[in-house]
Amino acid sequence: MTARSCAVLVAGGGAAGAAAAIAAARAGAETVLLEREAVLGGIGQLGLFRRICGLYRNDGATAGPPLNDGFPAELAARLGTRPERVGRVWLQPLGAGDFDRLLTPYCAGEPRLTVLRRHAVQTVTVSGASVQSVTALGPDGPVTFAPATVIDASGDGGVAVMAGAEYELAPPGERQLGGFTVRFAGLAGPPGDLALQVPFACARGVAEGALPPLLRFTTFLPGDGPGTGDCKLSALDDADPGGVAQLLGDYLASALPAFRGATVVARSPRVLAREGRRIAGDYRLTADDILAARKFPDGVVRNAWPMESWERERGTVYRYGPDGDCYEIPLRCLTVRGFTNLLCAGRNISVSREALASTRVIGCCLALGAQAGRAAAFRAARGGYPAELRP
Repeated sequence: MTARSCAVLVAGGGAAGAAAAIAAARAGAETVLLEREAVLGGIGQLGLFRRICGLYRNDGATAGPPLNDGFPAELAARLGTRPERVGRVWLQPLGAGDFDRLLTPYCAGEPRLTVLRRHAVQTVTVSGASVQSVTALGPDGPVTFAPATVIDASGDGGVAVMAGAEYELAPPGERQLGGFTVRFAGLAGPPGDLALQVPFACARGVAEGALPPLLRFTTFLPGDGPGTGDCKLSALDDADPGGVAQLLGDYLASALPAFRGATVVARSPRVLAREGRRIAGDYRLTADDILAARKFPDGVVRNAWPMESWERERGTVYRYGPDGDCYEIPLRCLTVRGFTNLLCAGRNISVSREALASTRVIGCCLALGAQAGRAAAFRAARGGYPAELRP
């Protein structure tokens, strides 16, 4: 099979992967983006997300400008929505539409970018410290690429692992809870009241034995249209979202008048993991770095989102860095240790478990992807990574 050449190959079309591919193409690199699903957006799309976390500093009377210039700031401006403060953090509402419809026009507008949906990476060949080829299986069979530089934005680090990269992975019983979303329509009454009523009703259902224990962490977010809203559920990775959604809908219909005429109109297709493999890079970001708001000479991304851990016994636990400040993520967290042409972007970069609870949010992943794309394009053109690539 003849391999197709490209300057940059990106595996994974979520927030990080799409941003990486767009940035690489804009930097002049012939780029291919492989996405195993039929849609772009990754967890943001499959999880039915309606707000972007991690674009701004915490606290403050206003959100201020986005922490990272370039594609994350461009995307926030294009949304045309006003940041909303929830507790100590600022969130960017997605507005009408979803991540796939948001990212697809960006990708289509880049002449140097080819997007291949329903293409899953199957094999990776390596020579010495360099990835030589990547083969993906698509609807029309296998296709092999010979890229100058590869970015693994798959979320679970699958491409890097196929190449032989080292990684960290917590035992199943110690990982953060996964999550999924159930969207309802036909709700009656003021939706704002349900933000308090749904968690209380779910906690009561768990106490009565009518609901499984992890549903005590369920939250409710009013929808953009009348009579709509989302229940955000925590679950073990092997849970059945369809069965749990049916159970929850039936219980809420019996417990809350607002749900008696409601129907489930959408849900996540599976439980979406918050924690997976973290690929070993040339630096490992830690909780101490975050809490100290540490800056680095090769810092490429700024982030201020707290370490948001979804724990099995306590639910969501937050740990914040200094008020109004941020930390930086160095390029060395993106460059894969032992390889000359392999980077990671998104949830699978080189961080500790505690640090992952902060770096995994979509706003940060957009910035990580954009910087990985710029670095990859630079390497493809000049044979090495840039000495400086500021946020």
